[in-house]
Amino acid sequence: MLDINTIKELWVRTVGDVASEIASWDSVASEYLLEDKNNFREDPFLKFMEEKVRLCREMQVLDVGCGAGAYSCRIAERVGTVTGVDFSPRMIEEGRNYAERNHIRNVHFLERNWHTCDGEEFRGRYDIAFAHTTPAVIDYDSFKKMNDASKGYCFISKPTRRCDHVFDEIRKIAGDSSVKKREDMPLLFDALWLWGYNPELRYDPVVWRSKRTVEEAMQWYLGRLKGSMQIDTEMEKQIKDYLQSISVNNVVSETIETTLTSVFWTV
Repeated sequence: MLDINTIKELWVRTVGDVASEIASWDSVASEYLLEDKNNFREDPFLKFMEEKVRLCREMQVLDVGCGAGAYSCRIAERVGTVTGVDFSPRMIEEGRNYAERNHIRNVHFLERNWHTCDGEEFRGRYDIAFAHTTPAVIDYDSFKKMNDASKGYCFISKPTRRCDHVFDEIRKIAGDSSVKKREDMPLLFDALWLWGYNPELRYDPVVWRSKRTVEEAMQWYLGRLKGSMQIDTEMEKQIKDYLQSISVNNVVSETIETTLTSVFWTV
């Protein structure tokens, strides 16, 4: 097992064009609203949460990297209040609008960049803090901040052994070395163990599919890429040429195969 200082050195994020990264998530905000499939009977993450913690109306919950609030809104049915934070203003807007349309009054959305916001605003305030498949928690500092926000329980869910057929090829075109980097789940587990916790894991194989126009795909993939590396004009052209070459009737189809690994621990 690695020591905590080694984990801190290895588990870091590369900071690039944050504005472009935010714009890419803004562009897909409507895809992250609550759906019927996000329920406590079928959704593997929600099932895991219900198995491990008895949710009740006295609880305050923090959703880190909440997107458009799908999990915030569903969990709000069982608890007192849910606070969702995300760095995408469009995601926050979509979440607020959904909650208002559906008369969900115990969900509050805050526009915050979890990597740079003051953790003291959240420290020790929540019975449950969780993060579900979000770039908000991708290094030691952001993970520690989420853990410190809880006074009871934590959950995190990450796509592991992930294969993004289109985005992986785009990252190769761009020369993105992170394609070959180690996954952060082992670092996450080691950190929890060294902090004295007993993490419990659940594994669920999933497949995600999406369709976007070439123009939409360009904004989505480039924005995410620019969040961690420099992209010049020639590289942008190569990526656009690739997207056009795999498109059918100007539509790019993406299939993501991954194992969704969810972790629970008591703080």
